[in-house]
Amino acid sequence: MGQQLLFIWMLLGSATAQAQRTLPLRRAGSHLLVDGVWVNGQGPFRFLLDTGAQSTTLDTAIAERLGLRPSYRVEVISVNGSTLAPATRVTSVTLGSATALDIEVAWCRLPGFKGILGESFLRRFRHGIDLGRMQLHIEENSEPAGVRLPFEPSNGRPLVRLGGWRLVIDSGSPALILFRNVPPLPNASNVTLSTAAGGSHAVSAILPSLLAGEFCLKNVRVVSQPDPGREEDGLLPVTLFESVWVNPREGYVILEPRRTTARRQTATAADRPPPRERRSPSS
Repeated sequence: MGQQLLFIWMLLGSATAQAQRTLPLRRAGSHLLVDGVWVNGQGPFRFLLDTGAQSTTLDTAIAERLGLRPSYRVEVISVNGSTLAPATRVTSVTLGSATALDIEVAWCRLPGFKGILGESFLRRFRHGIDLGRMQLHIEENSEPAGVRLPFEPSNGRPLVRLGGWRLVIDSGSPALILFRNVPPLPNASNVTLSTAAGGSHAVSAILPSLLAGEFCLKNVRVVSQPDPGREEDGLLPVTLFESVWVNPREGYVILEPRRTTARRQTATAADRPPPRERRSPSS
């Protein structure tokens, strides 16, 4: 009964936010932030949006404010390695029109935002990250035209096969990051790869082309971060595309190319779909 009352109170307290299917995104360096996240009826909080994160994570101060107590520990993985973090299950997490019940959250100290919205939340909903309009769409009834690819789950995250690699779609990645099967990288330079968890040294270069279906992405920044223990070959940044849409129920993603992205030479300009054309999903 107590959980039911809490849920009803949360619905009333955040009615305006829940009416939204489209929410604005903000940039913070290479990261995307979204406002209006509610946890157990408390908020709203500003979260980092991270499709490459398996767990939804809270800042330690927010976990203490919510009175959470650790039930177990989970491994939180980033490009800089992995750490163990306290975790438990909360009654609800809400963003806009989407509410996920009985959801796992972990917590640790985070810089500049109150949490990380990961796949433990996102994979329960159809969602689209629209970088052209800087919007997050949740359970929209339309999708853009683009490259449609099946995906497989990798530790709960969407993974696609692209360019000969198995890549996790990552909204928090600043570049195409490769852990394995790195091609020769001429004119490579040493860089510091920064994430929400910190920084690490890596090697960066420009990949002349990357095939995405019938489209060819040119001059893609690639970072070599060797880690043979990873399940995936690398991370595919959403910033390479105009928008990225994920349909967990049907098991596919749609990668919408930027308007300046050229088709492969085997296709003609007449075959190009109208920009921003949308169609209803099959579900």
